[in-house]
Amino acid sequence: MFLTWESEENSVTAKELAKILGISEASVSYALNGKPGVSIETRNRVKEAARQYGMNFIPLNYSAHAGRTIYLISYKKQGPRVIDNTFDNSFYSTLTDGISMASKEYGYYIHLRTVSNHVELNEELNALGNMSSAGIILLGTEMTQEDLTPLAFSKHPVVLLDNHFRSTKVNSVTIDNIYASFEAVDHLVRKRKKQPGYLSSSVPINNFTERKIGYEMAILHNGYSLANSIVHKLGINPDDSYADMLEILKKKQRIADSYFADNDFIAFGAMKAFKEMGYRIPEDVAIIGFDDVPIARFTDPALTTMHVPIQYMGRLAVERLHQINEDPIENEYPQNIMVNAGLVLRQSG
Repeated sequence: MFLTWESEENSVTAKELAKILGISEASVSYALNGKPGVSIETRNRVKEAARQYGMNFIPLNYSAHAGRTIYLISYKKQGPRVIDNTFDNSFYSTLTDGISMASKEYGYYIHLRTVSNHVELNEELNALGNMSSAGIILLGTEMTQEDLTPLAFSKHPVVLLDNHFRSTKVNSVTIDNIYASFEAVDHLVRKRKKQPGYLSSSVPINNFTERKIGYEMAILHNGYSLANSIVHKLGINPDDSYADMLEILKKKQRIADSYFADNDFIAFGAMKAFKEMGYRIPEDVAIIGFDDVPIARFTDPALTTMHVPIQYMGRLAVERLHQINEDPIENEYPQNIMVNAGLVLRQSG
């Protein structure tokens, strides 16, 4: 039997329960939903604590909330490296906060699931096939075009969150990565009067592909040649990007006057390596990140970055499902809702 959970108004949320138990929110979700990834001991401890704090376990085919349940499926193809970075998991928690708040406002219940490949996604969609629901929000940051194939057989409306593919007819809410990256690089050009370099992620996901396009557009727009661009491919978390950047610096490879990084984590690691090798930031090298994770304001120097309204994106996904539920014809005309990121000026760039 598939299990989900709901909480009474005065009970704790999954996020709060995770904090109480000193474990990740993902572990709480795995335990409550009967998914692998946690030990039997942890699973029992989570369930006991959930009961203690007022969470009620209900079967998925329970009819009390028929048509009022949104299934939030997190597609974690790369494990913890992208969505739930072990250095800072604020992206996922902030996104789910936005979904939860909007769902409560519209009278929906949230059921959390996690899959790691298209086979598991297909199994989830099949399991939900004969159940009544308000639809599915699919956190698809790491998905490729091929991973979307099972969505064609979904009997429920789907909103793809944090990803979009122009060749697929599916409702989506995503970041305008191209414009945001263009804005970041253009800022570096105007401030430094030199051609910026690019700190590229070694993990290939669609968001980073679009950020590369934005970088290249800004380079060409400002009259520079892409052939002269200095690009370093770095690991996606601070430890890996630090190690990769340190190796580049020790080999005395050509260094740019400034850099745009695919995300904040890459920027953090690169900044650490530059400082260790005697570079001053931003006097010698300026760096701009992307995402504006909470710790960005506390680095030394504080990181200039592109702020993504993550909570708002979660809300927009719920609102789009609500529109479809109010008027099913809306699902015949999928929308891609693009949210821009805003430049946050701090000391690094």
